[in-house]
Amino acid sequence: MICVLIVMGSFIRETVGRKATNLLTRPDTSQRVTLQDSGTRGLVFSRVMRMDALLELLDQTTRALDELESKQSLESGQRRRLRDLLETIATRSTGLIERLENFDEAELPPNRRKYRDELLEEGLSALARNQFETARQHFEEGVEAFPDDLEFLNHLGLACWEEEAYREAARWYGRAMEAGLSDLSTRSGNRCDALSSAYLRAMEGRALSLKRLGRESKAATLFETLATREPQEYAGCHYLAGEIHHKQDDLDEALEAYERAPEEPAVLYNTALAEFELGHLEHAAADLIRAFEANPHIASLLLEGETVEALSGCGGYVGSATYAEEVVDSSQRLWGETDGAQTFLDRCFRHPLVSEYLHTADAASDESPSPPQMSLPDTADNCVHGIAAYLAERMD
Repeated sequence: MICVLIVMGSFIRETVGRKATNLLTRPDTSQRVTLQDSGTRGLVFSRVMRMDALLELLDQTTRALDELESKQSLESGQRRRLRDLLETIATRSTGLIERLENFDEAELPPNRRKYRDELLEEGLSALARNQFETARQHFEEGVEAFPDDLEFLNHLGLACWEEEAYREAARWYGRAMEAGLSDLSTRSGNRCDALSSAYLRAMEGRALSLKRLGRESKAATLFETLATREPQEYAGCHYLAGEIHHKQDDLDEALEAYERAPEEPAVLYNTALAEFELGHLEHAAADLIRAFEANPHIASLLLEGETVEALSGCGGYVGSATYAEEVVDSSQRLWGETDGAQTFLDRCFRHPLVSEYLHTADAASDESPSPPQMSLPDTADNCVHGIAAYLAERMD
């Protein structure tokens, strides 16, 4: 029984004493605002004095508990009373620890909360006006006052990203990930969901920043984690991871990632390129035809040709010339460094069969009849795979 009491005493000493000491001695950034008036200053000092008294009492109690090691026995009444007392202290101290661990901005005093919200609003307003330096200053002030606030950390990373300060962006997003991971371990329910969302945004920002810095292997790991953790919201990260594997000449990994990504023009073009590099010409041609149908601007830009007219089926942003410019900016090096790739792209893009297919598909999307002007060979019908097979036979 003495051993049980000693263990319980050690629990109190190591947990309550340590947590209370950390709470008292950690940098109190709240005093930056709360000590502006004498009434608040008195309240803070009064709380500190009470905490000092509590710490002294706990210290004396734990020293007294240590002396039990030298006791051979206790009277039965004393034993029961001490055990009941220690069990009560253990229960209450566990609740106190949980409260300390779960302390966050939701428990901020009203004036402190107002300061935080106003500072965040000013930063977001500057960010919306593209005043990135001003936004950065507000968010830096927020991080100084609220070091573990994910909104300030994430938005500071975003402001640095917009200024193309990618190293700083990666650092602040990394800080946000650390803070978010720490909070996630102590949260549950809706609060945990909100923190999880902020944590994933931080991971995405850090991955994109690392990619810009050329630290692509680490970026790929983060992209794959995001796509696996939240496949609906971050499915596009499969493409980004695939592009990195592609640049590292890991074609099998690249194709596997592209296959898991949503089917959009960038994915189709890069998939076709990887298949071409592996010698799978028919599959490459088929994916290119689908890519032309989705966004022909990308092919034109890769071939340094004139701007082409978008097909009527190329709706929305992914069918636009702006999207094409962003895709080409990211993947042009892949196409340029692959022997024969642009020649293959050019033949597929300008081949009469492909042009006819695209014209027919475009007309069908408009529900307007357009009779074919050209007959396909007997070995292929008027479909993507038939045309692709016909082209692949003549690409040798």
